[in-house]
Amino acid sequence: MFHYTFFGLGKTFTKESTDEEVIQEVTKAFDLKDDYQEFDLEVVFEDGTKKEHKLINK
Repeated sequence: MFHYTFFGLGKTFTKESTDEEVIQEVTKAFDLKDDYQEFDLEVVFEDGTKKEHKLINK
């Protein structure tokens, strides 16, 4: 499990982005392979809105 805090990741996702879009963006930014077992990301946007993205890869 990794815990990171990101500022200015160069992200293009928004509060309205789907889990799939966010996961794709983050795995690409960190050059992660698709063989991960679980993906769990909490994003806090500049306005304080929190959104969690989860996926269990089977």
